[in-house]
Amino acid sequence: MKQIFILFVIFFSFLSFSQSREIGLDIGYWNWREYEAHFSRIGINYFYTPKEAFFKFKTGLTLDNLAETNSRVGFIRIPIGLDVTFGKKIQPIIGFSVLNSFWLNPNELQHNAIKKYIFQLVANPCAGVGYQISSKYHLGLTYQYNFDIVPLYLYKASGISGHHYTEGEYISYGFLNLCFRYKM
Repeated sequence: MKQIFILFVIFFSFLSFSQSREIGLDIGYWNWREYEAHFSRIGINYFYTPKEAFFKFKTGLTLDNLAETNSRVGFIRIPIGLDVTFGKKIQPIIGFSVLNSFWLNPNELQHNAIKKYIFQLVANPCAGVGYQISSKYHLGLTYQYNFDIVPLYLYKASGISGHHYTEGEYISYGFLNLCFRYKM
């Protein structure tokens, strides 16, 4: 709860002191044929650009869904990050975020886990290209890669010699993300 409060304080401080503000809608998807799984994302983002800067701070709220043949995992995520963009009409985008993640359905995976982490941290680098449609509208397409910093859960495993140890389960996946932004 303390993390969420701090994130909202940071978010609202961006609102009050920003030089350029944008609000965006994110839609992401990826299909893994080899694992018979797919990922989808929908979210809203807020971008703050300091005066005459080539970077943007970003935050928001996203709903991520990772579905496999026998299970579905959902997360509510609050990203805090930075995008570097330059150019006028066509803009390369390079960014990095840390996602504060809340696991919606922890009982869906690994029923024999000895510890599950409901709150997680996830790293999220991205790269892509944006197009400035007009002075108010921007469209961006990025490839993003999520990888867990904190494991989803811990479970007991056995080695070849019969030795028992604790193993963490981390999820990582890449996906395409489309973001439509409006400059306020």
